[in-house]
Amino acid sequence: MRAELQESEAVEQQIGMHPGAAEYYRRLIVDLQAHLAGVREGRPQPSDAVLAEVRKLVDGIGVFPNSDTKKPANLVVRGRLAE
Repeated sequence: MRAELQESEAVEQQIGMHPGAAEYYRRLIVDLQAHLAGVREGRPQPSDAVLAEVRKLVDGIGVFPNSDTKKPANLVVRGRLAE
């Protein structure tokens, strides 16, 4: 009985994902990488569509210094992407 209850609680804690969500995020990452590569090479993309999609996922980014000055700053992402 106890094992069934624990299994039931574990199932309730699982979060379902829309079937197209993985493909959406994969495509978003591919598009973002292409956009950033273009910016680095001095040829920004004509469309800001990929940035608009990223903005839907990120409410804010906090930048905090690292106590070890030899390491990069710490970033904290807030929003749907961080969930």
